[in-house]
Amino acid sequence: MPIDSERLDSERLDSGTLDPGPLDPERLDYDAVAVNVTRIVADLLEVDEAGLTPATLLADIEGWDSVNQMRLLLHLERDLAASLDYDRFLSAASLGQLTSLARHTMAGLA
Repeated sequence: MPIDSERLDSERLDSGTLDPGPLDPERLDYDAVAVNVTRIVADLLEVDEAGLTPATLLADIEGWDSVNQMRLLLHLERDLAASLDYDRFLSAASLGQLTSLARHTMAGLA
């Protein structure tokens, strides 16, 4: 019977007996990060998540203003348990750019 090494690694990761090592940004699931960032933006601004895509401009989202931008920064940093590059955060114009920043932060590259 063949051994399912992915299942074994998953079980070891879940139990904390396998060190996942440094995150490889190429292995981070962009879609999963995008879903998380989109959910946070939708919850914060109380808009329909289904209407948001990576191409959505933040300035076009109802309720987007400088106060909510700072609230989003705090929410993302709390969710990621890491500090975002402030200048890159401020220059992000779309959800896709926010997702890329979050993904790079998670990988320790930002």
